[in-house]
Amino acid sequence: MTVKQCLLLAVASALASTGMAQPAQVAAQVTTSSSATQQEPRRAIPLRPWEKRLAASTFSMQMLASGRIDPDYPGLPLGLAVTAIQKFLADKKGEFESTADYQRRKTAALDEKIIGNSSLNDWFALVTPVKNNEQSSNAISYEFNANTGKVKLFVLPYSFELNGIGAPDYDLNKLRYKGLDQFQLSSKLKSKGPYKGPGSYRAKYPIEETDTARLGIAVNRIPFLDFQRDNFQSNKKPVIQLTMENAVAAKELPALKALLVMKVAAPYLVYNFYRSEFTPDRTDMKTIQSIYLAGNMAGIIFYSGITGDILGRLPAGFGLPVAPN
Repeated sequence: MTVKQCLLLAVASALASTGMAQPAQVAAQVTTSSSATQQEPRRAIPLRPWEKRLAASTFSMQMLASGRIDPDYPGLPLGLAVTAIQKFLADKKGEFESTADYQRRKTAALDEKIIGNSSLNDWFALVTPVKNNEQSSNAISYEFNANTGKVKLFVLPYSFELNGIGAPDYDLNKLRYKGLDQFQLSSKLKSKGPYKGPGSYRAKYPIEETDTARLGIAVNRIPFLDFQRDNFQSNKKPVIQLTMENAVAAKELPALKALLVMKVAAPYLVYNFYRSEFTPDRTDMKTIQSIYLAGNMAGIIFYSGITGDILGRLPAGFGLPVAPN
């Protein structure tokens, strides 16, 4: 066999092997592409050690069946719940995913554990302190009369219109929300310093600017609260009234807690942005970005932060087992 024949044989052999390999390579590429469109199972947000302690006690309605709640029960961490829901909402339809498949996947995701042992279809229970009504603007507060021993408990949610600013899709939808009962549950100061915005050169006094982040819940109108809603909580009607000896009240009321039990529902998160208007006489400027869990309130429990004894239920009998007929 000549050298030329050997070269031709080698080239033919190489082409033959390449031609046989191509179908296998294409099949492998198709398989890889197909598998790439499949969505990986959602994983719950991993918890740090202190967060594991918070999420250790999964809430269930059975916890309300007795007359006591563990005073150390922390409730669902609100910040982690917001982060988990933001992640859930950010999961968009895939390029090669049909609308029907996407809807099925999103519906199934509602039962997946997204934080600790909780899914979006589970009850969310949040714990908040009950503050002295005269010293706080909290929606949930108490008032004590030392002369009569009367204790009044108030639940007076705000009902401002929420402008939706801050939501990831605000530029597309610009949704606004009216008539929601709002509870501001946590606040964090992000920054504080001299105001350097427009108009500051015209100010008569030095201006201080604060930037605050707030978290809370904004639920559909709560049916068991019958007071007239307004922006200033002027119609203060107690939801529960008790009698306590002064010595007992001095110990119990500063430690009083409320457990808010709700179910989240679409849109799941509601945003609001506030910035105070500049005037030459203003000495402070405020910027507040708020994020609220959205849904429906099932009930509220007032209980002692010392003994855990339940002092009141809204609505009446909430969480108690129903007696058989």
